[in-house]
Amino acid sequence: MISRNMYKTGAVLMALVTAFTVTGLSGCKSRTVSNEVTTEYDTPDDYNDERPGVTYGNVDEISYYSPTTGSERKACVYLPRDYDESQSYPVVYLLHGMSGSYSEYNRIGALYVAQNAVDDYNRNPVIMVSFTVFTDADGGQESDYDFSELTAKYDACEYDVINTLIPYINEHYSTRTGRENTAIAGYSLGGRESLFLCFAHPDVFGYVGAFAPVGGVVDTGSGERVYGNRGFLLPELVKDVGQQPLVTLIVTGDSDPYCKESAINYSDYMSSHGINHIFYIRPGAHEVSVWNNGLYNFIRRIF
Repeated sequence: MISRNMYKTGAVLMALVTAFTVTGLSGCKSRTVSNEVTTEYDTPDDYNDERPGVTYGNVDEISYYSPTTGSERKACVYLPRDYDESQSYPVVYLLHGMSGSYSEYNRIGALYVAQNAVDDYNRNPVIMVSFTVFTDADGGQESDYDFSELTAKYDACEYDVINTLIPYINEHYSTRTGRENTAIAGYSLGGRESLFLCFAHPDVFGYVGAFAPVGGVVDTGSGERVYGNRGFLLPELVKDVGQQPLVTLIVTGDSDPYCKESAINYSDYMSSHGINHIFYIRPGAHEVSVWNNGLYNFIRRIF
């Protein structure tokens, strides 16, 4: 099992808000152009643990056909506690990063993180779906490609998600549909794809969480390297105000050697283009503690 290191930040301080800058928790800085005047990103010590005496939902393993790879692909469906087919639930699609798979979020405790956030903040219960983001029609492995080639294989997940996986989930589970009931979130390469899919398909996704996202979705003006084979994935993030996500959350670790800069660049781009979003930096590197903290804070703010 992957270790889920936890960082306890200091006591919550009163936020000082100037323009679009918020300084909140000890060791945790954030910038936001959202409607939040004070923002808190602290988490309880047990936020990503199975809490004693708490009932959690089940995880289904499903199989669906992928036109991109020409094969059956697996996914995990995380059901909320007391899942009832006579009720309907909003859905969060979860995307892993490099070397991950459809079961990655099961290994790092997403079911516990989400249910704990729902319980702690009295949010609506959610269905979550995680799948293998890496696509290769020839049966290749991630290790067969350099990072730019690998990124292109992640970018290619778009058609499967929109045209195959989402329709499958809506057909087989009791879901609420529409952008106001559909979210997407991911870490690292999965964070890149989450931003891309949300902003490319604003009619499908209304919420996006990007946890230490790889760059290249849009030209942020930073001059950073662009990976993949398509250049920047989008010419711009939002064509008009009505296409903005209802919630956009970006987080990175303060010692992340890979994606701290790209996360900051995304936030700066959004600020300069009037895109409402939440951005904060927390203690940590490119690691699970940052991603799970992001997921907890994302779940508590949606639906």
